[in-house]
Amino acid sequence: MQQKKSIVLHFSVFLVGFTLFMFEITLTRLFSALMWYHFVFFAISLAMLGWAVGGVYAHRWLKSLEESPFNEDALPIKKQRLLAALAASILLAILFMYKVPFNFSLVFLYTLTSALPFILGGYYLSLVFKENAQNSNTIYFADLLGSACGSFLIILFLNNFSLIRISIILSLIVLLVFSFNLTTRKKKILASSLTAVMLILTVAGGAFLDSFAKDFTAYKGNPKTLGALSEKNPRIVFTTWNSLARTDVVETDDIKYKTVLVDGGATSRMIAFNGDPWEVAYLTQEVGYFPFALGAKNSALLIGPGGGKDILLAHLGGIHDITAVEINPGTVKAAEYFKGYNGNIYGFAGTKVFVEDGRSFITRDNNKYDVIFLSLVMTQASETLGYALSENYIYTKEAFNAYLNHLTPDGTLAFVLHGKEDLQKALATVLKVLEERGVPQEKASQYLAVINSSYRDGKTHAHDNSIMYPLLMVKNSPFTKEESQQLQAMATLSNQPIIHLPLVMDNSESIIPPAKDLPSYIVTDNNPFFYNPGKGVPLPILLILVAVYLVGVRFFKPWLEIKESPVRYVRNYFSLIGVAFMLIEIPLLQKLILLFGHPTLTFSTVIAILLFATGLGSLFSKTLTRKIPLPVIGLMIFLYTGVLYLALPGFIAYFQGATLGLKVISTLALLLPLGILMGIPFPTGIRWAEEQDMSEMIPIIWGINGWMSVVGSVLSLVLAMSLGYNFTLLAGAGLYLAFTFHTRKGSFRE
Repeated sequence: MQQKKSIVLHFSVFLVGFTLFMFEITLTRLFSALMWYHFVFFAISLAMLGWAVGGVYAHRWLKSLEESPFNEDALPIKKQRLLAALAASILLAILFMYKVPFNFSLVFLYTLTSALPFILGGYYLSLVFKENAQNSNTIYFADLLGSACGSFLIILFLNNFSLIRISIILSLIVLLVFSFNLTTRKKKILASSLTAVMLILTVAGGAFLDSFAKDFTAYKGNPKTLGALSEKNPRIVFTTWNSLARTDVVETDDIKYKTVLVDGGATSRMIAFNGDPWEVAYLTQEVGYFPFALGAKNSALLIGPGGGKDILLAHLGGIHDITAVEINPGTVKAAEYFKGYNGNIYGFAGTKVFVEDGRSFITRDNNKYDVIFLSLVMTQASETLGYALSENYIYTKEAFNAYLNHLTPDGTLAFVLHGKEDLQKALATVLKVLEERGVPQEKASQYLAVINSSYRDGKTHAHDNSIMYPLLMVKNSPFTKEESQQLQAMATLSNQPIIHLPLVMDNSESIIPPAKDLPSYIVTDNNPFFYNPGKGVPLPILLILVAVYLVGVRFFKPWLEIKESPVRYVRNYFSLIGVAFMLIEIPLLQKLILLFGHPTLTFSTVIAILLFATGLGSLFSKTLTRKIPLPVIGLMIFLYTGVLYLALPGFIAYFQGATLGLKVISTLALLLPLGILMGIPFPTGIRWAEEQDMSEMIPIIWGINGWMSVVGSVLSLVLAMSLGYNFTLLAGAGLYLAFTFHTRKGSFRE
């Protein structure tokens, strides 16, 4: 009987962990389609604090229970009510944000609504840990294993189900857990059977729910999505969701093009084309046409072609051997859906299409190209992942070097950028690459050409001498007089202002940052935040860090003010491991994007591996801590993280060309020891707290650890933006070294 109860308990924790992780990513996907990334990060960070707040409420309820007459059914009934409320809150949170017209003034209401499932889940799990402190290792294993499975399956769900359908599935899973925990056998069988049937029907035959989700009413508010098109009578004529993004096609009163929107922020054009080049000859006046028409070109690599306009520009320039690499499958799907409108642009003869990350493709590709072209490529992968505001790696120094290596001897690397700030970062990075390739600094300007844009999408735009959508061209050799003259002629004919052109106009000093500031503009794989406005950490991110910290202080103030040991000791113990874990996990996640290429694939794989390995560490923590003192565990984490810091660049370079299966196996082998070690401290600390007659503190311990984990996730971004991911990883290692000294000096013993 006792064994059966234990199985039900662990399976319940597994399913709750699974559900809450899936809900977190689903919520992030929904927020990303509605808000700019700072707001997404703010909302998710505060919502995740619900884990910690749930621990506080659990502690208060347990204290009130001590003051009431004894009732052995109080705890089981409380857990049942929490599970029922959790099931309802998941569905209501998604429905509210999906079906109510969006309004920025309601951001805090959205945050509170989305935080409720985490509060209830944290409440339930902290009660479970309190009730089963001596089995915290197996409970924590079940929780982490559920989260790992959620990480593995969420991509499959997002690629195949609507967000409404996913929320119903998650609610039914929690109701299944509720059924397992009913008091009588008859009720358990009846409720679990009905719920299981509903769950199977929803997963296997719930397509009608996806049709209900087509009306994304939140878009009808005032989101980022249609603001720029509000004066042109915009109409969404196509929509598709996947794990990376929501993709919309918007048509307006201008019949020359449709706009492809990725999460409402990254836009590209789909041009009306009937096969007659003369019908789209107006595109030859755009700066994006110039690289393809310069000299005799035969082949082109297009990274991020979006709606297909770049492919059309290449054909107009006389290039018909085209390799198009687009990270978002939704964009390619949209182009294929409207192939009658765009002339089947992705299906042109000689055009090869690859749906993957551009940096990953260029790393494994062995071909040389006459033109490598990137136009306004902006991938909001960070919003998809929800863990950190990562950038992709296509605008870094290492990427630029790879592009130049893939050019033919007379080839051209070309970028169309958003404005002056992007141009300055790109120029600073290019100059550094050229310097490392042996080009003297005083001659570097001969390898560059910059032309501003005053004509785009068939219209002339006045910028008052500001830099908008400039073209930056880079070569492995100096521009010849003939090339500069040809570019000058094209720019003059199309009325595009020349900013810098070798042998024609040298105005590079006006756009290249001062020499003393140049290093701060260079974008690297270690600090890949190309689209981060300005230098350093944006103020909104710093405010989020302060807000997350202060909210935690508000809830945990009574316990933060306690100076006596062992309360202070255990508080610092769980704070350290909460922050340290995130400072290691997030840099590893970002760095391994370079191995797996696609951000969602990286997220699914790496998080699943780390959570599974951490769960194993928790499972065997009792045995391991009998043989290895806890301070030694902390020291081993510190040393192994240092080894990873040194080994990761070589590891990524060696396995970049491997099959996906080999990448997964090798990453598992690399991260398994670290994950096992990092999974030991939490359950060990829970057991120690109970042995020290501090069991009433366990919900607070849970809460403080959850709070510090959220602080750690925001802090990792702050450190990465200011000092780089390498420093962030080493900072996490340093905190585990501090943990070593903390446990060595404290009264902690197993």
